[in-house]
Amino acid sequence: MRKFKYSAIIVFFSFIFSAFTACQNNEGISNITVQEFNEEWKDKQYTLLDVRSQGEFKEGYIKDAILIPVNSNDFKKKARELPKDKPIVIYCHAGPRAEQAAFVLQQEGFKNIYLLDGSFSAWKEAGYPVEK
Repeated sequence: MRKFKYSAIIVFFSFIFSAFTACQNNEGISNITVQEFNEEWKDKQYTLLDVRSQGEFKEGYIKDAILIPVNSNDFKKKARELPKDKPIVIYCHAGPRAEQAAFVLQQEGFKNIYLLDGSFSAWKEAGYPVEK
């Protein structure tokens, strides 16, 4: 029983340390507002990644977005096929899945990652065009 307690404590603190380290290691990940993206990125070369579900995507998406659901089993495999030499802008519905995807991409060697502030919700709320 005592051995189990110590193991549980070690696992717990390892988890806390890893989470803290992941939160601190966001080098290469920046935020961009929907206004900046809509107005200033029109002529830039970038990859726009939608990490929501297929059902959410069918309800509407930002033009030129590539769908790779972050919760799919093959997210890493498909993400590795994206170009690493261009900035990548990631969005989901509200933000958490985009952050999750950004950290995975960072671990896969992507360096120039942008999170769309407020994600798709903010885009729609701002009245920007939505494709269907």
